[in-house]
Amino acid sequence: MDKFKFLVDEQRVAAQVAALLNNYNRLNIVHTKETILSSDITYLIKQLCVDGEQTVVGCIGLQKVDNLTTTLRHLSVAENKRREDIGAELVTNAMQKARTRFVQMHIRHDNMASLSLATQLGFLAVSYDEKDNYYLITVKKEVNA
Repeated sequence: MDKFKFLVDEQRVAAQVAALLNNYNRLNIVHTKETILSSDITYLIKQLCVDGEQTVVGCIGLQKVDNLTTTLRHLSVAENKRREDIGAELVTNAMQKARTRFVQMHIRHDNMASLSLATQLGFLAVSYDEKDNYYLITVKKEVNA
């Protein structure tokens, strides 16, 4: 028998993740709790107590590409919680959860905060591709040799 049980309202958490992505990421689609729950992306979240209620203040998705590589997707931190190392914590936890040799992230060329974080964590740029009216930098790191 498990020692601890957590009661999580999956619908509420999915709605908060969708709101975080819609508000702070420049994605081409609008997420809903349904798109989050039905996605093949597994999300790690950071919750904090805000106004007496557990609130998602950061998230990152893990999506397995193949047996060697996992892509870390949709890193997002609420604007009022940035510069508190939440992004670094999420990326580090995601790298530990990846069951592949490599992890990679696709980062917009003008997202200096994410590029800086990736560099600090030892990611290396492996490609620079044009996409829609911006450039996408793919960074990669070996995590499980």
